[in-house]
Amino acid sequence: DMCPYKNGDVFTFDYTGDEQEFVVPCDGNYKIELWGGQGGTPNETYPGGKGAYVSGTIELKENSLLHVYVGSSGKGQTAGYNGGGTGHGYVNRGQGSGGGGATDIRLVDGVWNNFDSLKSRIIVAAGGGGEAYYGDSTGSWGHVAGINGDGGGLTGIDGYYKFVVYDSRWGSNNLETLAGYGATQISGGKPGTGYIGTGTSGSFGIGATYLQQGASAGGGGYYGGGSSSRNGFSGGGGSSFISGHSGCNAIAANST
Repeated sequence: DMCPYKNGDVFTFDYTGDEQEFVVPCDGNYKIELWGGQGGTPNETYPGGKGAYVSGTIELKENSLLHVYVGSSGKGQTAGYNGGGTGHGYVNRGQGSGGGGATDIRLVDGVWNNFDSLKSRIIVAAGGGGEAYYGDSTGSWGHVAGINGDGGGLTGIDGYYKFVVYDSRWGSNNLETLAGYGATQISGGKPGTGYIGTGTSGSFGIGATYLQQGASAGGGGYYGGGSSSRNGFSGGGGSSFISGHSGCNAIAANST
């Protein structure tokens, strides 16, 4: 056996903002561990949704090629690389943050959102949804902070909310519907709805981007999380995927 590596050696890939390649050096069983990007954080008090962790073991042959896409965290309103959605700021009344990007491994290369490349993913760690904060600087509107949707396993975690100071203007609304929903194995997360307007749905590999002012974005993933409908409410987390894992729904190579 001429393999220069031994059991327990580790190959690490950090975020670069682009595709990276792993050429399999030896026949063997390889344990793969991936971490998704965290959702954007509007301030230190309200952290973005956490990215998912996934792992699996796969048999690989020497000189076979894998394409590695390492997601990044959302930065303020900016989307995380590899599928995070874009958030929106609302003057002095808070901010909706960008979603975290997914981390994945593929059999087909290409830019991160190339459909054929996305269909070839064999393992995906979802990104978390963007966090949100809302409140007029005068205090007259009250303050609402979203509780963010984490990147999930088979299903992403829904965005949620909490009151910091009660605002009677929200009292007649079902606030649970305003945050974005987590993605599943067959569809992107649903949008938050209600109050003024609605959010947008996540899609295959892509977290939802804001539609309304101050809205937070969904995290990337196998499918992306939904965005919130309004300022102050967080986005949903993406779903993760492991080829062959119970409950995972693999897309066909010829799917349109």
